[in-house]
Amino acid sequence: MMPSAEQPLAKAEKTFDKEKLIAELGEMIVEVNLVKARDPHGEIKEQIARAGGHVDGYMRALIDTGVCTVEELKELVKLQREKAAEKSRSESYTFPL
Repeated sequence: MMPSAEQPLAKAEKTFDKEKLIAELGEMIVEVNLVKARDPHGEIKEQIARAGGHVDGYMRALIDTGVCTVEELKELVKLQREKAAEKSRSESYTFPL
């Protein structure tokens, strides 16, 4: 359902899957943190900065649309950073860049 002139976009019918959006964001956070951990000399900082900007924008959109609260995202970031730290210690993980 598209919003009408009388119905602001923020009040339009929500057709998203919160769990799917959060899972996608979680994967993005893990990837950014893994790349940071594997690049101690800052050789690919432009790619890291770009990826971090995508994550920031994604989180801003989730907050602005009311999908998530800041507190929910803080908890998600904390958990995903821990997950990335575990993966970075694993020799079997290869990152996609």
